[in-house]
Amino acid sequence: MSTETREALLASLPPGVRDMLADDVIALFDATASTIDDSAIAAVDALDADSSPLTCGSERLRRWESDLGIASTRTALFGTLSARRAAVISRLREYGPPTVAMLRSVLAPLLDYADPTTLTILETDRTALRAAHVYSGVAVATYLDMVTTGIWEFYVDDDGRVAPGGVVIDITLSTLLDVSGQTVTVQTPGGAYFAHVGTIGRGVAASTTYRLYFPAVSASSVLGLWRIYVYTNGASTGTLEDCKLFVEGMGPSGLCGAAFEWAAVYEPTKSNGSPDFDAAVAASQRVGLATRIGGVVMIADAAVGLADGDYAGIPNDNTKPSGFVPGA
Repeated sequence: MSTETREALLASLPPGVRDMLADDVIALFDATASTIDDSAIAAVDALDADSSPLTCGSERLRRWESDLGIASTRTALFGTLSARRAAVISRLREYGPPTVAMLRSVLAPLLDYADPTTLTILETDRTALRAAHVYSGVAVATYLDMVTTGIWEFYVDDDGRVAPGGVVIDITLSTLLDVSGQTVTVQTPGGAYFAHVGTIGRGVAASTTYRLYFPAVSASSVLGLWRIYVYTNGASTGTLEDCKLFVEGMGPSGLCGAAFEWAAVYEPTKSNGSPDFDAAVAASQRVGLATRIGGVVMIADAAVGLADGDYAGIPNDNTKPSGFVPGA
């Protein structure tokens, strides 16, 4: 019985009445207070606690786990109450855009991190990705005059259609007195042609590199042989010293697919020591929202035969060797 409840009941009596009550009447107030505590106040307190997974008891938490589809995870079955609460909160946080902050808030509790901000999320380095799509090719013809065309060939071993940005060409010209009238043409593997006519620049080219954009280039597949043709105008002669082709295959099946990949790195020194890898991997597969491919990896050390700074997939999470971690 709560003394506070009994005193509240007695205080509701008119002034002076309490002093006139016999002990057996006071005992009646004690019994009434006990009944209120057991049947009303305790139930209200339990309802208040059960309204949030942060404070609810084990039975109510089981309902949360069932409704969220995580009742069979290791944490739900064998974890502590605090670990189960963290897993439920993590699941609720999955409903949002997969930003780095969101990924950390979802995965860090499942990996038993004390500080979610220390969870490393690997993402593709855009500079490295661009470099992977730049091709040097082979010079076929480099001398330029009114009857000779400069030709450079590239074999692109990639997949997917040409990305919306089109194609970018870097050409290096030398000993050319006037570049204002040159024509540069891109030939796709399917045989289509796209040209820059008289838009390279002005003046003399002396080992000068020019970047030309071809946003209109389209092809159902980037795979195959690409050619670059450089035509000079009139009596102007010169040399096509170098040529680089940038072309990106759109979609997850090609090199561009790395742009859609990310990975959370589990580091034992940052964890309290009770990670639920199965739950973390399952969560990483849910939060991609059909646009990103994610997973959980372990940081390497000499014990697993990988160099420091390299990464390895968590065993049994369906990762593929050399085909998962971006930038590794």
